[in-house]
Amino acid sequence: YLDCLWAQVQKLKKDRWQERHILRPYIAFDSVLCEALQHNLPPFTPPAHSDDAVYPMPHVVFRMFDYTDAPE
Repeated sequence: YLDCLWAQVQKLKKDRWQERHILRPYIAFDSVLCEALQHNLPPFTPPAHSDDAVYPMPHVVFRMFDYTDAPE
């Protein structure tokens, strides 16, 4: 497993630590966002948890190892 992890670290280093699995839609608007005025937003307090609350599951799964490296 360490060999696989080290290979992934080396690949990330070669790619200048840029991974391409996490969606970043704001990159398309970088030039607009750089020139935009910053706004002070009011404080946001999320609602308290309740037992009947339904939370969305995370969308992105980052796997440290390739699935073929894990024994059955």
